[in-house]
Amino acid sequence: MRNFVILITISLFFINNVNAGGLSSENDSNRRVDMDVSFVSQHLWRGTAKGQAPAVKPDISVNFLDGFSFSGGAVYSVDRSYDEMDLSMSYQFNDFEISFSDYYAPAANGYQAKNLLNYNEQSTNHFLDLAVDYKPFNQIPFNFTMATGLWGNRFNEYNENRYSTYFETNYQVERADYLLDFFVGVSPGNGFYSEKFSVVNMGMAFHKLFEYSQDRSFPVSASIVGNPAQKQLHVSFALSFI
Repeated sequence: MRNFVILITISLFFINNVNAGGLSSENDSNRRVDMDVSFVSQHLWRGTAKGQAPAVKPDISVNFLDGFSFSGGAVYSVDRSYDEMDLSMSYQFNDFEISFSDYYAPAANGYQAKNLLNYNEQSTNHFLDLAVDYKPFNQIPFNFTMATGLWGNRFNEYNENRYSTYFETNYQVERADYLLDFFVGVSPGNGFYSEKFSVVNMGMAFHKLFEYSQDRSFPVSASIVGNPAQKQLHVSFALSFI
């Protein structure tokens, strides 16, 4: 807990200095840097709970006008039940966005494998994920996602690549002072998310932005997430500083 409090203090100090002008969010006309820190009651990812305690999530992204972006993030839970480090790169064109992500979770095997450079197919704690987002309608706020795991958490009982795949449909309702997300995520077959075709992620999220000065604000959100395949229901709260 002491280390968690120290990490929160450092994160808030860093974000405060970024927002105050210590670091510019726009380094030149072709590049934008965004930074934020979120505090969540529980980290959820595609309908699955990661860890059993609140967590801090720092993120940084670099976005270019030509459509490319690079980002890095992490998840640190209070009780160390789950830690994660992520690296992603993406390219956006027309109504599509293609992203490639490396999710590294050293706690996946009880902290037995901490080697960051271990990509051995049998023992790696990396999960390489290729995703495509598609927004086909200009007036209707639907978003479709397909993601496939290319490496890590990848084998079935015959030691063959499962290519764990995930499909999600998202619909947004935007109002003047809040945003609602409705989503349904499906696993088409045996993989990381489920052993058969299943609905693994469904629910809604409420987002609201609070402004406490002319150039500073913090978003808050609350989510209700069900995973019928695992017969689980989660309620999560998040507070961010940007």
